[in-house]
Amino acid sequence: MVGRTPFVGDPEQNIKDIAKLRGSEDLWEVAKLHDRESSFPVELFDIKYLPSVELQNWCKINTKRPDFFKLIPRSLFDLVDKCLTVNPRQRISAEEALRH
Repeated sequence: MVGRTPFVGDPEQNIKDIAKLRGSEDLWEVAKLHDRESSFPVELFDIKYLPSVELQNWCKINTKRPDFFKLIPRSLFDLVDKCLTVNPRQRISAEEALRH
């Protein structure tokens, strides 16, 4: 959707990037479910990571193809947003995604 892979690099950097997009509050909730808070990067304690960004806005800022961006239907953003839900209990299932 933006002309590049959104999360590249080592796992710690990927967690930081996902926190920037989805908000670290959701990540903390999932980490607590699995007793994994201590494995999260220290920077995620910083308040600047707490707010999430709407996927469509993030894509618009990070796209390499602004002309193509305008052609992407809102339903695709909605589907990807549901797939990126941090909490697996709230994330869309494969069956639901196919029906979407």
